[in-house]
Amino acid sequence: MKSLLFLPLFFVSILGFSQIKTPSASTKSEITQMVGLTEIIINYNRPSKKGRDIFGNLVPFGKLWRTGANSGTEISFSTDVILSGKEIKKGKYSIFSMPNKNEWDIILYSDIDLWSVPKDWDESKVIYKSSYEVSQLTPGNNIETFTISINDITNNDANLIFAWDDTYVKVKIDVPTSQMVDESIEKVMGGAPKASDYYSAAIYYRQENIKLDIAME
Repeated sequence: MKSLLFLPLFFVSILGFSQIKTPSASTKSEITQMVGLTEIIINYNRPSKKGRDIFGNLVPFGKLWRTGANSGTEISFSTDVILSGKEIKKGKYSIFSMPNKNEWDIILYSDIDLWSVPKDWDESKVIYKSSYEVSQLTPGNNIETFTISINDITNNDANLIFAWDDTYVKVKIDVPTSQMVDESIEKVMGGAPKASDYYSAAIYYRQENIKLDIAME
């Protein structure tokens, strides 16, 4: 009996000290993207479909999902941002989701460095939660590997995309670029502006198609 108990421990010990390097089934990925003057960083692990049925099967409907594989998915903002009209303070958050057939709940959670959905889920740590419509990819364009991306970028907003298999969900992020630039221009112009400062301010106003009378001046 003792020898039978010893065998699994023996093999775990061998695997724990293996010198052979093998690739992870779900590759680790980091995205760094500037949106206006806001830096957004996402760290997550990317599982692949491998012929499996994904949403409603491998990822059950109506249950919290780590929104990736292995360690939890994290997102950080270098400035305050706006999601669906709610201000999110700058900082780092875990991303959880609850997929359903027609919509997903997207959740930002204040605890980070989590392996999966916390066993002791604490609603007081839910910083943000909102539902987003599910869209379907056209046949033949299915995505093999789970992908988080930041697309449709302007100086003032971008779309955070979650896509896998035949499904994608889009979350709009608004950033305070206009406010930050206005404050910077006001501060510099109230001091000792250089010719390059006047040029930068005028070009910004022209690109954004705002305050054109001041840009001309």
